Amino acid sequence: MCLKFESKGVLHQVLATCTINIVNYAHGAALGWVSPFLPLLQSEDSPLETGPVTVEQGSWIGSILCLGGLFGAIVYGYLTEKIGVKKSIASLCISNMSFWTIVYFGTSVYHLYLARFLAGVTGGGVIVTFPLFIADISDSKVRGALGSILALAGNSGILTMYIVGDLLSYRTVPVVMISLPTLFAILMTLIPETPQSLLKQRNVTQAEQSLKFYSGLKSDQECTPEFKQQFEKLRNFILNSKLQSDRLQLQDFTSPAAKKGILIGIFLMFLNQFCGVFAILTYAVSIFSESGSTLSPGTSAIIMGAIQIVGTIASFIF
Repeated sequence: MCLKFESKGVLHQVLATCTINIVNYAHGAALGWVSPFLPLLQSEDSPLETGPVTVEQGSWIGSILCLGGLFGAIVYGYLTEKIGVKKSIASLCISNMSFWTIVYFGTSVYHLYLARFLAGVTGGGVIVTFPLFIADISDSKVRGALGSILALAGNSGILTMYIVGDLLSYRTVPVVMISLPTLFAILMTLIPETPQSLLKQRNVTQAEQSLKFYSGLKSDQECTPEFKQQFEKLRNFILNSKLQSDRLQLQDFTSPAAKKGILIGIFLMFLNQFCGVFAILTYAVSIFSESGSTLSPGTSAIIMGAIQIVGTIASFIF
């Protein structure tokens, strides 16, 4: 549903989107963590008490994140309906903080398996909840730009990890990076739940206050006829959507339009995953160390991460 917002409301939308992307930035760092530290884990100087990580164990450290992502997507798809979009997003700090904590205290490869699985849970939650949040709070004119921040924040986190991983020690990195989910958890207390989630929970008064916030109106400001009309439209839209979802059946997914949408989504995700970008980002330093380049593997990975940022920015400018 398309909502109208004042310019101050757009500012609130931008600030809210930047706030939720703090945990996405931290997740990007967790995603890129393997690249600078896998060579150390596989060396004789491994910080793990169990000794150097084998090639097979290294592949599990890299790939088990995807299993966590699958689990996280399912869990957060359920949570958004039960507790609301904003609360679901706020809970992402738990799995991300757990990742950095386990990396710091972990003494065996199995601890790293668990840490990477939890990092995947964060990623799965981000993919499910962020588009819902942005769609709920944003004006249609800025929705595309706000949605693009998701990719920019994640890729910036990867680049940051390539840089700090090249400069800081294995134990220092998690101490520094855990500040991000901590800051995120604090700032999330300042952001209201989306009006749609509150209406689904029958919190009409809070939903009205939330819509005021994201529309750029003061909480004690008198509601204009236009605002009241907009709120009633939203309320009726949510009510009708809930009635339709209660009657959702398998046949709803077999219509030509539904099939087309599902196939397009699967095809796009197929291209995204099977292009090999995840493997390259995860094992960048190891790959460059085998390439014979005169540049150091860490520097090469940083350059690659910077190019990815340029591509991300270009994608939503052009």
